[in-house]
This record gives sequence, C-alpha cells and structure tokens, in this order.
Amino acid sequence: MLLKLTNSFVKLVHSSCSRQVGMMHAEYTLSFSGTLPVITVPVYLEKPLKKLKKKKDAKRLEEIRRKSRQGNQNFPIITCKRREFNFYYGQVYAKYDQVLLASQGWKHRKSRGDYFTIHKFGENPSLLNTNLSSDGEIEEPGEKLGFQDLNLHPLLLKGLSELGFQTPTVIQELAIPHIRSHRNVLCCAETGSGKSVAYLAPIIHQLLVKKQLYHQDPVVNSPRAVIIAPSRELVEQIGNVACRLVVNCNLNVKVLVGGHGTKQKLRKPENILDLDLLITSPGVLQNLVQAKICKVGLIDHVVIDEADTMLDDSFNESLQRFLRKIPFQEGNPKNSESGNYTGAQLVLVGATLPQNVVDVFDRIIDVNSLVNVSTNQLHRILPHVPQKFLRMSTPQKAGMLLELVKADFNKRRPVMIFSNKSPTCDWVSLFLNENGVPTVNLHGEVLAKTRDMHFRKFQDGEVNVLSCTDLGSRGLDTINVQHIINFDFPHHMSDYIHRVGRTGRVGAQVEGHVTNFVCTPAAIEIVQKIEHAVRKVRSLPSVDGNIKRRLAQFSTQKDLETLGKEVPGYI
Repeated sequence: MLLKLTNSFVKLVHSSCSRQVGMMHAEYTLSFSGTLPVITVPVYLEKPLKKLKKKKDAKRLEEIRRKSRQGNQNFPIITCKRREFNFYYGQVYAKYDQVLLASQGWKHRKSRGDYFTIHKFGENPSLLNTNLSSDGEIEEPGEKLGFQDLNLHPLLLKGLSELGFQTPTVIQELAIPHIRSHRNVLCCAETGSGKSVAYLAPIIHQLLVKKQLYHQDPVVNSPRAVIIAPSRELVEQIGNVACRLVVNCNLNVKVLVGGHGTKQKLRKPENILDLDLLITSPGVLQNLVQAKICKVGLIDHVVIDEADTMLDDSFNESLQRFLRKIPFQEGNPKNSESGNYTGAQLVLVGATLPQNVVDVFDRIIDVNSLVNVSTNQLHRILPHVPQKFLRMSTPQKAGMLLELVKADFNKRRPVMIFSNKSPTCDWVSLFLNENGVPTVNLHGEVLAKTRDMHFRKFQDGEVNVLSCTDLGSRGLDTINVQHIINFDFPHHMSDYIHRVGRTGRVGAQVEGHVTNFVCTPAAIEIVQKIEHAVRKVRSLPSVDGNIKRRLAQFSTQKDLETLGKEVPGYI
C-alpha cells in the first residue's frame, strides 16, 4: 500500500515539473523569435585574427599603391638598354625611395655602349592655352586670347597679322601687359617660345603712342629704345623681326653690328634723322657712346636679350658702364599710357634665369621694381623634344657622327652639330665635307662676313648641316632644324638648355630630336642630373652659365688641391 502511494506521488511530481518546463520553454520561444548565435572563432583568437586582417589589408593597399607608382606601362618616358631602369608616365617615387638611374654606373669603362632615351611626353608648353587673372598670373587653362585682346596699337596689330602672328604664346600673353605698362621686367621662358615678339610688340606700341602724343623734332642719333644682344647673328635676327613689325608704322629702326665703318654708319645723313629703335651688340654700343656719336639722353626703353650671357662677368663691366648713364625709373609708373615717363624702362630677357641679377643692378635700379615674368616650363626639359644619350668612348664619336649625319643628309633634314671648341668645330666641318656631306661652320674665330654667309646658307636650305660652337646656341631662330647633335657634351647645364632649344621651336612644322655623345666624367655628372630631374619631375639644377666665375671657382679648387698635397692635413 505504501509502495503504491509512493509511485503515485512520484508521477504527480513528474507531471507537475513537465508542465512547468513546458511553460518555461513556451515563454522562451515566444520571447526569442530569431536564430541562436553560432560561435565559429574562439574568443582567445579574435584579437590575433583582427590584427592579421588589418595587416593583409595594409599589404593589399600597399600593393595597389606600388602598382600605381609604376605608372602606365604603355606610355614610357625613359627607355633604357636595361629595361629595369625604364620610367613610365605617372610613375612616382616614395619619399625615401632610391632613384635608380640608367646612367648611374656610366663612369665605369664597361658602361660604353649603354644608352637611354627621354621620349616625347607632352606638347609644346609655349602654346598651351592659359587663362590670366587681372594681375597677369596663370589661373587655369582657358580660351586662348588674341593679340587684339592685349590692347596693342592698330598699326602694330596689322604688322603682326602680316607676319602670321594671330595668337600669342604663353610668355607673350604674360609679358606684354607688364612691358606695355612701362614697368621694369625680368622676362624668362623656355627656348623657342617667342620672347622676341614678347618685348618688341609692347615697346613698339609705346613708341607709337608717344610719337602720336608728342610731335618732337628729330634729335641727331638719339634713339628712344635700345635693344642689346650678345652676337651679330642674334642682332640681325631681332632687327629683321622689328623691321617687319614696323613696316606699317612711322618708326625708324637701325641695326648696327661690329665691323669696319660702324661709326660712319651713324654719321651718314640718312641715319641722323629720327632714330626710334637701335638694335646692336654691347661692344658696338660702347664704342658709339664713348665716341659721343650715340646719345643716351632720350632713351626710354632698354632691352637686354640673352640676359644670362650679357650678365656674365666677361660682359658685366662694359654693360654696367652703359647702364649707369641712363636714368632708370624707380617703382611702378603711375600713368604709362600718357607717354610721360619719369625714367627709362629696363627689360631683361632670357631662357635661363640669371643668378646675379641683384648684384649687377643693385646700384643701377630699384631691384624691387623688377617684375618677374616667367613660365612654368622654365629650366625644365622640353616635353615635346625627344633626347637620346649615348655612352661611348672618344674614338667612337667620329663614326657615330658620320652615320647619323648621313642618314639626315639623305632625307634632307637640317642638322646642327655642337662642339665646345673652335678647332673641334672646324674639324667636324672638314671631316663631313671630306665624306661627301656639305657642311658649313660657325664660331667666334670665323670672319664676320664668312659667318653671315654660312648662317644664311644654312637658313636658306642651301646647306643642311651646320657645325658650330655655343655661339649658335643663343637666341637664333633655327625653326627648320630637325636634329641636334652634341658632338661635345656642354660643360654647363644652361648651355645644354640653349642647345636643345634650337629645335622644337614655336612655328616649326616638323618635330625635332636631340642626340648626345657622352664620354667624359664631367659630362656624365650633368647627364645624371638631367635624368634625375626628369624622373622626379623637377626643374634642372645648377642652371648658371657664368663662365668667368666658374673658371675662378675651378682655379680656386685646383689651388686648394695642390696646397693639400704640398701640406698634408691642410684640407
């Protein structure tokens, strides 16, 4: 009996507990309608896995950045004999990355036969569209202006139109407003960008305005404007452009170069009338001023073309003596359109920025009044001119020169060959003539008449090969040249810029290219600087062509080395 009661009690308790569990399960089911969480990663592994994921993401991002820094493999800027040194458009270097150069080991004799090429990677920067602010600064690319938008005299606009000038280049658009306002201007732009018209047009405009406002009697040999250039070839070239610009204007332009009878030219009756614009070289101008044939009292404008050459220490003394005779204006003119100036205007022009401007002009003008007008391409490699650098030994140069020149001669492509010395220039001319390639030479030791004849033959296409020194690299408008060969690599970066600028000029119908023979350690150092600047997208370093100062520094360095050998421990 007791056993039955016990079993009944157990059944009752079990059924009661089952009901309570069922009710609890029902309540839980009603309160949680979602799925239960599933643990796939142990808790102690969560932090290490997060760190690992972050590391993988950073590595993947760095790989994306690395590939983007490699640039566009279909658009090479530098190609080399060893492809691992190629450089592509869009390729960049990190802050602390080592820039590997194709010319890095070129000082070793086993590097002979190596080469690299800088390809065309852009259009002529002198022709890019610009949009100028009211201050004459470049804001952004925009619709190109015409010369009629620069407020120039109608007679001058007619002359520009007859010469085929419809649209100003970048430097012309930047410089003309400042020069037209009779301000002192430092005008610097890449070679072949139209700097001559950039200063000729506004100065002729000012001469026309003043001549219309003030009807003055002509004064014997008293020019209103003087343009100074370092070589007779450049003087004649500037004079030719000026004479064609003023063909519709009542202005008298005179071009004087060195030679016998220079003083008599200004003493002739036809020359002593109203002399508005005088274009000459520094030596001729100094002789005329010292002989009191040319008077400087009425000069309103002074232009120094190729200023980096003219401000070289070898020209400096004679140039300063002339400039001290002229009362230049101080500060900015208040009313330049009236033609009533308080002093003369100074314009410095060049493709390389002079390093000693302040030193030279500190006692002549207010240096703070100089308006610096320059383009973004100043002191940079021209993007539209391909340039090839060949590492070779000196005995290999003659054979390579003949091979290249004959290829151009057969296709009637004009070529300029640069040498560092006059004897080398003469030898190149004789060598090519003996091998059936008609060649003329141009350097400072050639007689003036012969130089004129040779350069005219080359410009007219009678002879397609010109062998020259750096005399032919400054300012000459060799618009038809298609190939530049640096038989001797230049000693200075500024000389390289000017040599390359003889091709790819504004108005050229055919694109040119440059070939460089690289033989000496000094040349290799300059080549490495050029390559490094292109890879880092920077301006070229050490652009200072002051020959006399460089020679003095070189002499001092040699003296110190000698003293160090004689007195050990001195250096």
